[in-house]
Amino acid sequence: MADTAHDLSTVTLLPVPDTRPGGVFWRTLRDNLPGALSWGLGYGVLIAVATVLYPLLNESNTVFTVLNGLGLMNFLSAGRDVDILTSYPGYLALQVMNFGPLILAVYVIPQALRAVNHEERQGTLDILLSTPISRWRFVTEKVLAIVASIGIILLLAWLSMMISPVLLIDTSLDATHATASVWHLLPISLVVFMATLMLSVAMRDGRHAGPVAATLLMISYFVRIMSDMTPNPVLDAIKPFSIFSYYRSVAAIGEGFQWSYDAVLLIAVAVLLGLALAAFQRRDLGV
Repeated sequence: MADTAHDLSTVTLLPVPDTRPGGVFWRTLRDNLPGALSWGLGYGVLIAVATVLYPLLNESNTVFTVLNGLGLMNFLSAGRDVDILTSYPGYLALQVMNFGPLILAVYVIPQALRAVNHEERQGTLDILLSTPISRWRFVTEKVLAIVASIGIILLLAWLSMMISPVLLIDTSLDATHATASVWHLLPISLVVFMATLMLSVAMRDGRHAGPVAATLLMISYFVRIMSDMTPNPVLDAIKPFSIFSYYRSVAAIGEGFQWSYDAVLLIAVAVLLGLALAAFQRRDLGV
């Protein structure tokens, strides 16, 4: 009798996809949780270190001297009391929160690239989409999971912002203004995320979307900086197209929520998400 036994030890079984509502969301959030916690703790430590340094810099008047020497005092103080810039909230806004969109971009751009392209390269996207999971649901759950990951980072940053000054320099931040400052990071970070996601599904080779998104981000940043420092008709004309024109770290921490600026960015998020969904619906999938 012929031996019909087979050695199954080398057979690799693909995981059975979870097709329940929220399955993609929870799997993505679980995979992202360690990284989100690490980034949140790192940002919190940055806030704590800046807080420790503030009394030393304030006593030597270093903050004012540096800003004045760089020629930044004029446009930063426009429409607000100069003292806010050298106070602890203003110092924190300039030294930590001002660079928050660039710091978070290092996290959200790879997340946007992984959302679709990683699944596609691993060969799991075809399996997922062969189940009742539709394309729009797949993208939506992925997006919500990554937004939740960003929320974890910002929550840890907010906790550090509330706790660090109390423990380290015996002062405190207004809770509403601290919340407004952290919240203000979310819309601009979502624009970067959605723009990268849209590029990654619209471009033939999604791996090129990362460099393109990073380049556009830096151009947008320098347009805002240069237009503020050296007024120029050309720069003034294109400044409204810079997402950093709608990010006001000093105003958020000093005055509270910047709803009008946040609204512009959130509208851009909705438009970019719609474009990403439309591009993904038309995309030919393959490994």
